[in-house]
Formats: sequence, C-alpha cells, structure tokens
Amino acid sequence: MTDAVPGVVRVVRHGPWSEVVLNRPERRNAIIAETVDRLRESLDDLGRDGETAAVVLRGEGGVFCSGLDLGQAPSGPKFAAAWAGLHRDLASFPVITIGALEVAAVAGGASLALACDLLIAGRNAFLSVPELAMGRPAPMNTAWLVYKHGLGRAAALLLGAQRTNAEQLLASGIAFEVVDGAQVVGRACELATTFAGWRRSSIVAAKDSLRRSAPRTFEETLDAVAS
Repeated sequence: MTDAVPGVVRVVRHGPWSEVVLNRPERRNAIIAETVDRLRESLDDLGRDGETAAVVLRGEGGVFCSGLDLGQAPSGPKFAAAWAGLHRDLASFPVITIGALEVAAVAGGASLALACDLLIAGRNAFLSVPELAMGRPAPMNTAWLVYKHGLGRAAALLLGAQRTNAEQLLASGIAFEVVDGAQVVGRACELATTFAGWRRSSIVAAKDSLRRSAPRTFEETLDAVAS
C-alpha cells in the first residue's frame, strides 16, 4: 500500500516491511525542510506500528540523495534541530534499516546512507562527504562515521573529501554488499523480506543490544561533534 499523497517522501508498505522513498527525482532527491519532517513522521509511524520489521530507504530515479537542496537552502535553528532530530530518530529506530545506494549519496545524503544499518551499493555507486572542500561543517557525517566506523575511517572520508566508490565502501565495512546497479533495490527489498520473516521482538532486542554495547551512544557522539 502506498501513501495516497506521497509528496516529497513516499512510503510503500509491504505488510511487515516497507520502502521509504525520497521523492524529488527532478532535484536528485535533494533535501528540503519538508523532506526532513516527512521522513520523521514516516519513521515514527513505522517504528510504532508493532508490525514493521525492516525498512528500505532509497531515492526515486536512482540517485539516493544529493544532499541539502541549496536552491531552497534549508537553514536556521529550526531546520538544524529537525535535521539533528531525524538522525537521532534513525539512531534509535527499533528495526532494521537498509539503504539502497544505486548511484550517489552526497553530503547530507551521505549521512542518511551512513545512518542505515545495512547499505547495499551498486558497482558504480559512490558516497561523498565534500563539506570540508566546500567550507562547510559536516556534523551528521562526522557523527555517524565516528560512531560506527571509528576515527580513522572518519578522517579518511571527511578530510579526504573525495568520492568513495562501492568497492572501497565494501572493503571498509560501510557497505554490506555490492551488486550490479540494476539489482540494488531488488536486493535491498529481498533482504527486507527475509528480515520480515524473523521475530520482530528479536530484531528490536538485537538492535538495542548493539546500541548498548557501543562505547558511547550516537547522541553522545553527535553532542561531542556539535560542541
């Protein structure tokens, strides 16, 4: 079942798993304030429904996300709080998130890809954290990289400010699998279908155990980055 009015984010429910689709293909799924609000609402609904065991996060038209839409320049303390809130929501999301990286995830889009529990990347896909070269901060990318992959990997992507291709993402543990580009969404959905056959309570418990075993929480990492 698909949302009747999809807007900038489209949710497609498949019983115990769902797709959450960034739906601005004409802007390479660049993020505006409405995108953040709609993502937060969608994740809240799916996390609370007691049925969803997995969510596939992808971009309409192949590009995962090109970052913040500079043409509409979301900014200011209200947007910053909502953007940070979205990442906190992803960090505490109770079930498995699978990112489908078909082509590109850049800047703010990269942070959404990094936030996913598992990332399926196309062979020609790349992830880029170019903020340093742009003279801009990258708190969400920094927080996710440090929290999940450590200071060394964070330094390589943040300070290098270069594209990281699919094979590099796989070798560094950022990508879970690399497949042909045309198979990315199908593989992500296949995994979600598999997880949907598992006991949801076990998935929730496993994710909670992972969070508790980390040296510090994502929220603490983000607070340290932003201080």
